[in-house]
Amino acid sequence: MKSALALSLALICNVYAAQAPRVSMTAGRLNVTIRVFGDVMAVLVDARGRRTGYNNGWIEDIPGCWVEAIQDDVVEPRDYAFHFSGRSGDVYRLLATPRLEDEVSIEIETGRQGKRLCFARADTDLTAGESQWRLHWNATRESCRVSINPVPKIERR
Repeated sequence: MKSALALSLALICNVYAAQAPRVSMTAGRLNVTIRVFGDVMAVLVDARGRRTGYNNGWIEDIPGCWVEAIQDDVVEPRDYAFHFSGRSGDVYRLLATPRLEDEVSIEIETGRQGKRLCFARADTDLTAGESQWRLHWNATRESCRVSINPVPKIERR
């Protein structure tokens, strides 16, 4: 129990979620961009378990999702931008494995027809091992909300 508490305390997270003012939106697809900044391997996972990103090699399984990556001197990606068309209510997971214990920033931006609807950002210090984040967005005619929530690590004995 103490180690689970210590583990959750080690994950220092500040989430900033913005709600758009009343915006007239029609039903349909949203343009979604998820950005990850920091020295990590990052993989996006959809509801069907398909993956796109980099984890000791490139994975490109999510249809319609493309990744921009800034690479460092040893040709490993450092910063990522995942771009795809999603639906309101979609839930994805982001798997982040740090190469070094360091700060990582995660951003989600949704838009439609070139207009930004909503945005969220999370800054955290990652420790060794894989961290998971639940990413969710929801747009209605009156509002738009996005969230970035850490998934607690489960101890294995």
